[in-house]
Amino acid sequence: MLPTISIFAALTSGIFLTIALLGENASLFAWFAVAPLLFAIKDSDFFQSFKLGFITGIIHFLSCLYWLIYTMDYYGGVPLYQSVGILFLLSAYLALYPALFAGFASLFSLKNRFSFLFIPALWTSLEYVRGFGFSWGIIGYSQAKFLPLIQISDIFGVYGISFIIISANYFIYLIYYYTADKDSTLKKSLFSSCALTAFLLIFTLLYGVSVIDKTQNKITDAGKVKIAIVQGNIDQRIKWNKEFFNATTQKYIDMSAELKDKKNELIVWPEAALPYFLNSKEHFLNRIKRFIIYMQTDFLIGAPYSSDEDGALYNSAYLIEKNGRSAGRYDKAKLVPFGEYVPFGKWFPFIRKIAGTGEDFARGKKGKTLDWNNHKIGAQICFEIIFPNLARKIVKQDADFIINITNDTWFGDTPAPFQHFNMAVFRAIENKRAIVRCANTGISGAIYPDGSITGTTPLFTEALKEYNIPILVQKTFYTKYGDVFALLCAFISFVCIIYRIFIRLELKQNKRVTR
Repeated sequence: MLPTISIFAALTSGIFLTIALLGENASLFAWFAVAPLLFAIKDSDFFQSFKLGFITGIIHFLSCLYWLIYTMDYYGGVPLYQSVGILFLLSAYLALYPALFAGFASLFSLKNRFSFLFIPALWTSLEYVRGFGFSWGIIGYSQAKFLPLIQISDIFGVYGISFIIISANYFIYLIYYYTADKDSTLKKSLFSSCALTAFLLIFTLLYGVSVIDKTQNKITDAGKVKIAIVQGNIDQRIKWNKEFFNATTQKYIDMSAELKDKKNELIVWPEAALPYFLNSKEHFLNRIKRFIIYMQTDFLIGAPYSSDEDGALYNSAYLIEKNGRSAGRYDKAKLVPFGEYVPFGKWFPFIRKIAGTGEDFARGKKGKTLDWNNHKIGAQICFEIIFPNLARKIVKQDADFIINITNDTWFGDTPAPFQHFNMAVFRAIENKRAIVRCANTGISGAIYPDGSITGTTPLFTEALKEYNIPILVQKTFYTKYGDVFALLCAFISFVCIIYRIFIRLELKQNKRVTR
């Protein structure tokens, strides 16, 4: 039976973790959100701690991802009871990571000389592993507006920020017990944790201030590209209705026409701005090309693509030059489960029936760039921007800037569109590339290589925005080598866990011998 106070502490951590991701004014919560969970597992064994960590995780992800119910029910047509069930299943899976964190963290006592390093490394490595599937809610993203702190992402990625935050949480936890128990034997642990946390914060902030200054100087001196975005604000309930295809197309044409003669080099339409297979709709395609020739501006347009060779379907971005020539296409490489494909649907057809989806989309090539005007465009569609390695790959392939087209209508009026946008800030800093974000209903905007944001649009409004985007060509440490820091954390965690297991087994063996 878990103690009531421990359960309450675990619940508190789950709530604080969600609050920390609600925006700039709540980001401070991240710095003490995990401390209550550490308090909860202090005198617990592995399995008790695992349960407490699961409580933290389930509360956090249910409250953080509640908008999925609205998305599936209102837009996806999934019955409410099924939507709730899917959210619970997803949250239960994601909660396994805080559960494993708590379980393994309980193997180390407060007085262990390695705990100050093991605790943040363990949390960071588990976030890294979780990020391969669904990286929403990584604690480092809570600091997206704290630019001096997060510049070090160009070395360590977002996981480096998570490490610093958890180090601070562990330090707060130690301070509480040192002052509450008056235990002088905690001095060494407290000093080690204090030294690590202080060093990380001072070094990171000094590094960040310096990098911001250098990056802004480079932005001032860099060549610029003028790019415009068109935020059409098409209602999702009519978007895929064939009766509205013509009206949707005309709306984007009419809005874009206002940008004529404004010397934009590229005009961007959002993900699935044209909600039909553009390459197979010759009437619409020719209409679009005639308009582009009239505009005398290149366009990047979000629309599905159907392959003539094998019939595969893609969620794509078409690059069409001002002379009407198709200059390239990017096909989305990371697909949304149950939205663009059904996991295991090929082997378990009943899953597709439950999900109520049609044919799966195919995956495009990761890291593909589009050649344009002596530049390379790194296109990313929808939630591809939340995966650090995808952005890193396109910059490693010499992308000069990133364009993220998306349709965040699914999120509704919830914190999700803001959280989605904040993740893009890290991709800009990690790779020192400007990002232009074009969303159907917002939030659109531009992010400079130092993470500063300009020209954002409100949700659920029509908007036209123009940006002068700096072209930087340097490749950061993170771009070149990726998540080596997260891998180091995983190695440290593995070694520490094996060490503790070995010590415990040895102690048990010694007890048997003495008997």
